[in-house]
Amino acid sequence: MIRKFNSQDLAVVMQIWLKTNIEAHPFIPKSYWESNFENVKAVLPQAEIYVAEVDDQIRFYRFKPNDDRRNLCKKEMQLRGIGKQLLDYAREFKLEL
Repeated sequence: MIRKFNSQDLAVVMQIWLKTNIEAHPFIPKSYWESNFENVKAVLPQAEIYVAEVDDQIRFYRFKPNDDRRNLCKKEMQLRGIGKQLLDYAREFKLEL
């Protein structure tokens, strides 16, 4: 199910954000992501975010004009086609993607 982000999703989305960025950027110290956690948590709800729920697992996508790289998910949820579903959903009303 794809739906708009709501404030109740924030804790889960932030854990995905932290873990995924640490794993995807081994060349950046873990402390960088940890030190930016609260700042991102404060501004993230201001972004246009959609989440996909699968088996009670959330994968989220944050739209950014002309940028489809903001697709983050829990590692165990990767390679299941959810990212493509989110992008297809986004393309329905975001022509710049």
